[in-house]
Amino acid sequence: MRTEKLALIAVLVMFIGCGCGNQVRQETTALPEPREKTVSGNEPVIWVNGTSLKKRIDNFIFSPDMKTMLFEEVAGRSFAIYETHMQDGAWSAPVTPTFSISSVHEGTPFLSSDTRKVYFHSFRSFPGQQPSASLDLWVADKKEQGWSEPQRIGIPKAKPDDFHYYPSVSANGTVYFTSFRSDSKGKDDIYRSRFVNGAYSEPEHLGDEINSADIDAYPSISPDESILLFGRSSDLFVSYNKDGRWTEAKPLGLQRWGIRKLRSPRLSNDQKNLYFVGEKDGVAHIFQIGWPLS
Repeated sequence: MRTEKLALIAVLVMFIGCGCGNQVRQETTALPEPREKTVSGNEPVIWVNGTSLKKRIDNFIFSPDMKTMLFEEVAGRSFAIYETHMQDGAWSAPVTPTFSISSVHEGTPFLSSDTRKVYFHSFRSFPGQQPSASLDLWVADKKEQGWSEPQRIGIPKAKPDDFHYYPSVSANGTVYFTSFRSDSKGKDDIYRSRFVNGAYSEPEHLGDEINSADIDAYPSISPDESILLFGRSSDLFVSYNKDGRWTEAKPLGLQRWGIRKLRSPRLSNDQKNLYFVGEKDGVAHIFQIGWPLS
Protein backbone atom coordinates (compact mmCIF):
# COMPACT_ATOMS: atom_id res chain seq x y z
CA MET A 1 0.00 0.00 0.00
CA ARG A 2 2.78 2.42 0.88
CA THR A 3 4.58 1.72 -2.41
CA GLU A 4 1.40 2.40 -4.36
CA LYS A 5 0.78 5.67 -2.53
CA LEU A 6 4.39 6.79 -2.96
CA ALA A 7 3.98 6.17 -6.67
CA LEU A 8 0.79 8.24 -6.61
CA ILE A 9 2.61 11.20 -5.03
CA ALA A 10 5.20 11.02 -7.79
CA VAL A 11 2.49 10.77 -10.43
CA LEU A 12 0.56 13.74 -9.03
CA VAL A 13 3.29 16.16 -10.05
CA MET A 14 2.98 14.83 -13.59
CA PHE A 15 -0.81 14.67 -13.81
CA ILE A 16 -1.42 18.01 -15.46
CA GLY A 17 -1.56 17.65 -19.23
CA CYS A 18 -0.22 19.79 -21.97
CA GLY A 19 -1.76 22.58 -24.03
CA CYS A 20 -0.80 24.46 -27.14
CA GLY A 21 -0.89 28.06 -28.15
CA ASN A 22 1.24 31.14 -28.55
CA GLN A 23 4.83 31.33 -27.43
CA VAL A 24 5.34 32.63 -23.89
CA ARG A 25 7.25 35.86 -23.51
CA GLN A 26 10.31 35.31 -21.29
CA GLU A 27 11.79 37.74 -18.78
CA THR A 28 15.54 38.28 -18.82
CA THR A 29 15.84 39.00 -15.11
CA ALA A 30 14.73 37.21 -11.96
CA LEU A 31 14.24 40.44 -10.03
CA PRO A 32 10.72 40.74 -8.57
CA GLU A 33 8.58 43.67 -9.64
CA PRO A 34 6.80 45.81 -7.00
CA ARG A 35 3.75 43.92 -5.78
CA GLU A 36 1.35 46.77 -6.53
CA LYS A 37 2.09 46.57 -10.25
CA THR A 38 0.46 44.08 -12.58
CA VAL A 39 2.06 42.41 -15.55
CA SER A 40 2.10 44.49 -18.73
CA GLY A 41 -0.36 42.65 -20.95
CA ASN A 42 -2.39 39.73 -19.72
CA GLU A 43 -0.26 36.79 -20.78
CA PRO A 44 2.13 34.73 -18.63
CA VAL A 45 5.76 35.75 -18.21
CA ILE A 46 8.50 33.69 -16.61
CA TRP A 47 9.04 35.08 -13.13
CA VAL A 48 11.58 32.53 -11.86
CA ASN A 49 13.53 30.65 -14.50
CA GLY A 50 13.87 27.04 -13.42
CA THR A 51 17.26 26.64 -15.05
CA SER A 52 18.74 29.27 -12.71
CA LEU A 53 17.92 27.15 -9.64
CA LYS A 54 19.25 23.86 -11.04
CA LYS A 55 16.28 22.19 -9.33
CA ARG A 56 12.95 21.03 -10.73
CA ILE A 57 10.30 23.20 -9.07
CA ASP A 58 7.07 21.40 -8.18
CA ASN A 59 5.48 23.99 -5.90
CA PHE A 60 6.56 27.09 -4.02
CA ILE A 61 5.72 29.94 -1.65
CA PHE A 62 7.18 33.46 -1.54
CA SER A 63 7.75 35.64 1.51
CA PRO A 64 5.66 38.87 1.46
CA ASP A 65 8.62 40.92 0.16
CA MET A 66 9.17 38.35 -2.63
CA LYS A 67 12.83 38.00 -1.66
CA THR A 68 12.70 34.57 -0.03
CA MET A 69 11.24 31.48 -1.66
CA LEU A 70 10.58 28.02 -0.28
CA PHE A 71 9.98 25.36 -2.90
CA GLU A 72 9.71 21.63 -3.38
CA GLU A 73 11.75 19.62 -5.84
CA VAL A 74 10.41 16.26 -6.99
CA ALA A 75 12.87 13.82 -8.53
CA GLY A 76 11.28 10.48 -9.36
CA ARG A 77 9.73 9.23 -6.12
CA SER A 78 11.81 11.57 -3.96
CA PHE A 79 10.78 15.05 -2.89
CA ALA A 80 12.52 17.66 -0.75
CA ILE A 81 12.14 21.27 0.43
CA TYR A 82 14.62 24.02 -0.44
CA GLU A 83 15.08 27.67 0.46
CA THR A 84 16.54 30.40 -1.74
CA HIS A 85 16.97 34.17 -1.40
CA MET A 86 17.12 37.04 -3.87
CA GLN A 87 20.68 38.41 -3.67
CA ASP A 88 22.21 40.95 -6.05
CA GLY A 89 19.52 40.36 -8.64
CA ALA A 90 19.69 36.55 -8.64
CA TRP A 91 18.40 33.64 -6.59
CA SER A 92 20.96 32.12 -4.22
CA ALA A 93 21.92 28.45 -4.38
CA PRO A 94 19.04 26.44 -2.85
CA VAL A 95 19.67 24.94 0.59
CA THR A 96 17.63 22.76 2.95
CA PRO A 97 15.79 25.05 5.41
CA THR A 98 16.37 24.49 9.11
CA PHE A 99 12.86 23.11 9.75
CA SER A 100 13.27 20.34 7.15
CA ILE A 101 15.38 17.17 7.14
CA SER A 102 16.84 15.87 3.90
CA SER A 103 16.77 12.20 4.97
CA VAL A 104 12.94 12.07 4.83
CA HIS A 105 10.61 12.91 1.92
CA GLU A 106 9.10 16.35 2.63
CA GLY A 107 7.35 18.89 0.42
CA THR A 108 4.78 21.63 -0.28
CA PRO A 109 6.01 24.34 2.09
CA PHE A 110 3.38 26.97 2.90
CA LEU A 111 3.92 30.17 4.92
CA SER A 112 1.08 31.52 7.04
CA SER A 113 -0.16 34.99 6.08
CA ASP A 114 1.80 36.49 9.01
CA THR A 115 4.84 34.32 8.10
CA ARG A 116 5.05 33.07 11.70
CA LYS A 117 4.34 29.46 10.75
CA VAL A 118 5.47 27.15 7.99
CA TYR A 119 3.36 24.12 7.02
CA PHE A 120 4.49 21.17 4.91
CA HIS A 121 3.81 17.48 4.24
CA SER A 122 6.25 14.83 5.35
CA PHE A 123 6.89 11.14 6.03
CA ARG A 124 8.80 12.12 9.17
CA SER A 125 7.98 10.77 12.62
CA PHE A 126 8.76 12.01 16.11
CA PRO A 127 12.37 11.67 17.35
CA GLY A 128 13.35 8.09 18.08
CA GLN A 129 10.67 6.61 15.84
CA GLN A 130 10.97 5.08 12.39
CA PRO A 131 9.86 7.22 9.41
CA SER A 132 6.10 7.11 9.01
CA ALA A 133 4.39 5.02 6.34
CA SER A 134 1.78 7.77 6.03
CA LEU A 135 2.21 11.23 4.53
CA ASP A 136 1.00 13.81 7.05
CA LEU A 137 0.93 17.58 7.63
CA TRP A 138 3.41 19.29 9.96
CA VAL A 139 3.98 22.84 11.20
CA ALA A 140 6.92 24.78 12.65
CA ASP A 141 6.89 28.17 14.36
CA LYS A 142 9.30 30.97 13.57
CA LYS A 143 11.81 31.72 16.33
CA GLU A 144 14.19 34.61 16.78
CA GLN A 145 16.73 32.43 15.03
CA GLY A 146 15.37 29.79 12.67
CA TRP A 147 12.34 27.57 13.35
CA SER A 148 10.98 25.45 16.17
CA GLU A 149 10.94 21.65 16.05
CA PRO A 150 8.05 20.76 13.70
CA GLN A 151 4.92 19.20 15.17
CA ARG A 152 2.26 17.09 13.49
CA ILE A 153 -0.86 19.21 12.90
CA GLY A 154 -3.16 16.43 14.02
CA ILE A 155 -6.00 16.52 11.51
CA PRO A 156 -8.08 13.36 12.18
CA LYS A 157 -7.57 10.44 9.81
CA ALA A 158 -10.13 7.77 9.01
CA LYS A 159 -7.31 5.23 8.61
CA PRO A 160 -3.74 5.44 9.96
CA ASP A 161 -2.28 5.13 6.46
CA ASP A 162 -4.38 7.95 4.94
CA PHE A 163 -2.28 10.54 3.13
CA HIS A 164 -2.72 14.28 3.84
CA TYR A 165 -0.69 16.58 1.59
CA TYR A 166 -0.52 19.91 -0.32
CA PRO A 167 -1.45 22.17 2.64
CA SER A 168 -2.74 25.73 2.22
CA VAL A 169 -3.89 27.65 5.28
CA SER A 170 -6.25 30.61 5.69
CA ALA A 171 -5.69 33.47 8.13
CA ASN A 172 -7.98 31.84 10.72
CA GLY A 173 -5.98 28.59 10.62
CA THR A 174 -8.31 26.49 8.45
CA VAL A 175 -6.20 23.98 6.52
CA TYR A 176 -7.09 23.08 2.93
CA PHE A 177 -5.35 19.95 1.67
CA THR A 178 -5.54 16.98 -0.69
CA SER A 179 -6.39 13.43 0.38
CA PHE A 180 -8.10 10.24 -0.71
CA ARG A 181 -10.82 9.14 1.70
CA SER A 182 -13.99 7.07 1.66
CA ASP A 183 -16.05 10.06 0.44
CA SER A 184 -13.65 11.00 -2.37
CA LYS A 185 -15.18 11.08 -5.85
CA GLY A 186 -12.90 8.44 -7.32
CA LYS A 187 -9.43 9.96 -7.01
CA ASP A 188 -7.74 12.46 -4.72
CA ASP A 189 -9.99 15.34 -3.62
CA ILE A 190 -9.66 18.62 -1.75
CA TYR A 191 -10.71 18.84 1.90
CA ARG A 192 -10.53 21.38 4.69
CA SER A 193 -10.20 21.13 8.46
CA ARG A 194 -11.11 24.01 10.77
CA PHE A 195 -9.16 24.90 13.91
CA VAL A 196 -11.77 24.83 16.70
CA ASN A 197 -11.11 25.04 20.46
CA GLY A 198 -7.43 24.31 20.03
CA ALA A 199 -7.76 21.29 17.74
CA TYR A 200 -8.42 20.48 14.10
CA SER A 201 -11.87 19.21 13.16
CA GLU A 202 -12.84 16.20 11.08
CA PRO A 203 -11.99 16.95 7.42
CA GLU A 204 -14.81 18.35 5.28
CA HIS A 205 -15.10 17.25 1.65
CA LEU A 206 -15.54 20.42 -0.45
CA GLY A 207 -18.28 18.90 -2.58
CA ASP A 208 -19.11 18.68 -6.26
CA GLU A 209 -18.46 22.38 -6.87
CA ILE A 210 -14.75 21.75 -6.27
CA ASN A 211 -14.05 18.04 -6.59
CA SER A 212 -14.40 15.77 -9.60
CA ALA A 213 -13.71 12.18 -10.64
CA ASP A 214 -10.25 13.40 -11.70
CA ILE A 215 -7.35 14.27 -9.36
CA ASP A 216 -8.04 17.62 -7.64
CA ALA A 217 -4.87 18.88 -6.00
CA TYR A 218 -2.57 21.82 -5.20
CA PRO A 219 -5.25 23.85 -3.31
CA SER A 220 -4.39 27.49 -2.67
CA ILE A 221 -6.77 29.39 -0.39
CA SER A 222 -6.80 33.17 0.00
CA PRO A 223 -6.30 34.40 3.59
CA ASP A 224 -10.00 35.36 3.92
CA GLU A 225 -11.17 32.11 2.27
CA SER A 226 -12.94 33.98 -0.53
CA ILE A 227 -10.93 32.46 -3.41
CA LEU A 228 -9.80 28.87 -3.91
CA LEU A 229 -7.38 27.99 -6.71
CA PHE A 230 -6.30 24.44 -7.51
CA GLY A 231 -5.06 22.10 -10.22
CA ARG A 232 -6.98 19.49 -12.19
CA SER A 233 -6.10 17.64 -15.37
CA SER A 234 -4.71 20.08 -17.95
CA ASP A 235 -5.48 23.40 -16.23
CA LEU A 236 -5.80 25.44 -13.07
CA PHE A 237 -9.26 26.15 -11.66
CA VAL A 238 -10.85 28.85 -9.49
CA SER A 239 -13.90 28.90 -7.21
CA TYR A 240 -15.30 31.77 -5.16
CA ASN A 241 -16.92 31.61 -1.74
CA LYS A 242 -20.32 33.29 -2.03
CA ASP A 243 -22.29 33.54 1.24
CA GLY A 244 -20.57 30.45 2.61
CA ARG A 245 -20.97 28.30 -0.51
CA TRP A 246 -18.41 27.56 -3.21
CA THR A 247 -19.24 28.44 -6.78
CA GLU A 248 -18.71 25.79 -9.45
CA ALA A 249 -14.99 25.69 -10.20
CA LYS A 250 -14.05 27.13 -13.61
CA PRO A 251 -10.87 26.49 -15.62
CA LEU A 252 -8.49 29.42 -16.12
CA GLY A 253 -7.47 28.32 -19.63
CA LEU A 254 -3.75 28.91 -19.06
CA GLN A 255 -2.73 26.02 -21.31
CA ARG A 256 -3.62 28.21 -24.31
CA TRP A 257 -0.07 29.64 -24.09
CA GLY A 258 1.54 26.25 -24.58
CA ILE A 259 2.52 25.78 -20.94
CA ARG A 260 2.38 22.16 -19.77
CA LYS A 261 1.86 20.54 -16.37
CA LEU A 262 0.25 23.54 -14.67
CA ARG A 263 0.31 23.40 -10.87
CA SER A 264 0.82 25.27 -7.59
CA PRO A 265 -1.25 28.47 -8.15
CA ARG A 266 -0.57 31.38 -5.77
CA LEU A 267 -2.18 34.82 -5.64
CA SER A 268 -0.05 37.79 -4.62
CA ASN A 269 -0.94 39.44 -1.30
CA ASP A 270 -2.67 42.31 -3.12
CA GLN A 271 -4.47 39.80 -5.40
CA LYS A 272 -3.24 41.63 -8.51
CA ASN A 273 -1.02 38.84 -9.80
CA LEU A 274 -1.27 35.08 -10.14
CA TYR A 275 1.85 32.92 -9.92
CA PHE A 276 1.99 29.26 -10.89
CA VAL A 277 4.37 26.49 -11.94
CA GLY A 278 4.34 25.28 -15.51
CA GLU A 279 6.73 23.68 -17.97
CA LYS A 280 8.16 24.90 -21.27
CA ASP A 281 10.61 22.77 -23.25
CA GLY A 282 10.81 20.30 -20.37
CA VAL A 283 11.85 22.92 -17.77
CA ALA A 284 9.61 23.90 -14.83
CA HIS A 285 9.37 27.67 -14.31
CA ILE A 286 7.33 29.95 -12.07
CA PHE A 287 5.08 32.14 -14.23
CA GLN A 288 3.28 35.37 -13.44
CA ILE A 289 0.11 36.81 -14.99
CA GLY A 290 -2.17 39.69 -14.04
CA TRP A 291 -5.23 38.85 -11.91
CA PRO A 292 -8.08 38.56 -12.55
CA LEU A 293 -7.55 37.06 -15.98
CA SER A 294 -9.16 38.89 -18.90
